[in-house]
Amino acid sequence: MNPKSKPGFATTKPGFFSFKTFYSKNLRKLFSASSLFVISLFLAQGILIPRAAATPAKNEDFGVWSIYDVEKKINAQWKMKVGEELRFREHNGLHYEETHVAVDYKPIQYLALGAEYQQICTSRWKNKQNMWYWDSVPRIYVTPQYVFKGFSLEDRNMLEFRIKQQAEDSLRYRNLVTLTAPWKWTRFQLQPYTANEIFIETGKKGMNEDRYFSGVKVHWWGPVYGSIFYLLHSTKSSVGKWTVMNILGTSLKVVF
Repeated sequence: MNPKSKPGFATTKPGFFSFKTFYSKNLRKLFSASSLFVISLFLAQGILIPRAAATPAKNEDFGVWSIYDVEKKINAQWKMKVGEELRFREHNGLHYEETHVAVDYKPIQYLALGAEYQQICTSRWKNKQNMWYWDSVPRIYVTPQYVFKGFSLEDRNMLEFRIKQQAEDSLRYRNLVTLTAPWKWTRFQLQPYTANEIFIETGKKGMNEDRYFSGVKVHWWGPVYGSIFYLLHSTKSSVGKWTVMNILGTSLKVVF
C-alpha cells in the first residue's frame, strides 16, 4: 500500500474520485470568474472616495453604479429577487442607496409582468446643503419580448409611484428598450447588448431623464451572473437645463 494513501479515502489512480482534484478545480473556476469583477468594482469605487466637501453634480461628471441581486426561480413562470444598489458620483461620493424586492411572472413565452418595491435613500441639495432623504417606490411593469434570428428585443413599460420624504409625491413612466445580441464570447459567455430608457414624470414638462446603456452580460461561474456596462445618463433640471454624467456600471446576480 502506498504510505501516503489511507483506507476509505480517494486516490489519484484512474477511475477513482479525488476530493483534492475536485475542490481544486472548482475553487480555481470560482476565483477566475469573480476576480475580474471584484477588482474592477473596487478600483472604480476607489476613484470616488468622498471629497472633503461635496458639491452638486456637474456636467460630464463620472460615476459608478453597483447592483447586487439574489434571484430565486420558483418555476417556469415565476421568479423573485432581492437586492441592493449603490451609486457613487464624482465630487460627492456615495449619493444613492437602494434596497429592493421584486416578483416576475411570465404568462406566455414573449411577455413578462412584474411588481417591485424599492426603499431608497438619496442625497439632495437644499439651501446649499447636501441632505439625505428616504423615498418609497412601489412599481409595476409589462415587458413584451421578441426574438429574431437570435437577437432579443425587450420593451419594458413601467409605472412608478414615488412617495418622497419632504417633497411632492409623483407618478413616473419609464420605457426601457433593450437589444441583446445572440453571440457569447469566451468561457464567461460575454454577450453584448445595448439599451435606452426614457423617463416622464408628473409635475415636470415632457421627458426629464434619458439613459443610454452599452455593455456585456456575463456568466461568471455556475449560478453567478452579471454585467459590465457604460451608461450615458442625462437629466433635465427644473429650469430645462440638461446635465450629462458618464457612468461605469456593474451588476452581480446569484441565481438558484
